[in-house]
Amino acid sequence: RRQEADDFYAALQQGITDEDARNVQRQALAGLLWSKQLYYFDVNQWLDGDPAQPAPPPERLHIRNTHWRHLSNFDILSMPDTW
Repeated sequence: RRQEADDFYAALQQGITDEDARNVQRQALAGLLWSKQLYYFDVNQWLDGDPAQPAPPPERLHIRNTHWRHLSNFDILSMPDTW
């Protein structure tokens, strides 16, 4: 695995000759990769519920923005570490 990581970063750092700059970039990119999170929200699916699970409460169909059935978010977010 270490060799795979070394090969990955070497391909990204071909034009960087300074060892310190390569280390800083590697740490920064590793932090971005480590802290990414998936945000998935499909209004249609949320309103109708999962067919394999119990039905959602009937009140769910009467809340704000229930007419947004077209909205389906599938995003990868970078959540920077606090350190």
